[in-house]
Amino acid sequence: MRKFDWPATQVDWEQLAAAIVKANLKVARMSYVDLERELTKLGVSDHHKLISARLARGKFPASFFLQALAVTGVEYIELPERPTED
Repeated sequence: MRKFDWPATQVDWEQLAAAIVKANLKVARMSYVDLERELTKLGVSDHHKLISARLARGKFPASFFLQALAVTGVEYIELPERPTED
């Protein structure tokens, strides 16, 4: 899995969350249409175009983040290592 740097700003955190979802979609070989279908099984009714827009903006609820990871087969989340202070 791809290693990510520790985010410095709110936008960086949002981009990290989106990048994690996108990376796991690639690993699972899933498209946004596939993600839409799997989320529907959880009772989440988001059109794949809305999903694409959310991920492009990096703005979505934590519940969406967790649901997207769950349906792509993620069993645990590894966060970036916090930088050490000198």
